Amino acid sequence: MQQIYEQLDEDSYLKLVDLTAKAKWLQPRDKQQALNLLWNLSNSDSKKELIVDLLERFIYLEIDYLEKYIIQIKEHILDIWKLNSSNTKIVAIADKTRPDGSQTILQILKNKIGNTAGWRENKFINNILDAAHKCSSSQQLVILDDFIGTGKKAKGKTTYIFNTLRKRGVDNVKVYLCSIAAMNISKPTLDNLNIQYYSSMWLDKGISDYYGNKVKENLDCMLNLEENLGNEFMGKKLSDVSLGYHKSEALFAIDNLTVPNNVFPIFWWPVLKSNVIRNTVLNRIL
Repeated sequence: MQQIYEQLDEDSYLKLVDLTAKAKWLQPRDKQQALNLLWNLSNSDSKKELIVDLLERFIYLEIDYLEKYIIQIKEHILDIWKLNSSNTKIVAIADKTRPDGSQTILQILKNKIGNTAGWRENKFINNILDAAHKCSSSQQLVILDDFIGTGKKAKGKTTYIFNTLRKRGVDNVKVYLCSIAAMNISKPTLDNLNIQYYSSMWLDKGISDYYGNKVKENLDCMLNLEENLGNEFMGKKLSDVSLGYHKSEALFAIDNLTVPNNVFPIFWWPVLKSNVIRNTVLNRIL
């Protein structure tokens, strides 16, 4: 760590050592290097303080903790909703041609449910397109996601399900939605879907729901940090994800899964204003 942080003054060095002691997911060498680069972009005490505070509050789920929340989903499906294998299928929200974190959650959930009470392999479907064409009348369908940001994707996928079922002449299908984590800002959209939904955790906006009378000051600080980033990368525009997609201000990621674009881009946007590719504390493929 000393070698990685060697270009920092003593005060900065001690702050980053303290931060990585609290946020252990930042301890791997590559993340320490990325954190050092991020720190050097923060050219004022207020920006440095904001970065430290956000990363200390950041929820980064590693596999042991992730399984805890997947078990909560399992219990909600089986014990609260009391769904059974005879007429229920569980489906990852992923599209057929695009890998998605929900498929990872589905595989772990499948193993947690196991072979009990008739939950066999054919009760779990890897993508939403297959589910829409395999579901039959009077069934129940549980859509599974890793993270719900604005609720826009959940709305689009459930709408697709209902439209496809209607075209197929399939009726009396009840749809449910589960996720590991969801933003509170998604609740109005989810409520309008008229389905039952559950998330293991509900998250506030990282700045707007936290800093009280200093919200504007810290939002301006973050926007100023974003000025260090390139405006475009691989056809994507930074402006579309400023403060996180739809200003979500999310502080959430799952280990080894692509970070949601709802997260502040200062933590994952891969290119600087100078068009130099940078090492980031979180990764997202664009």
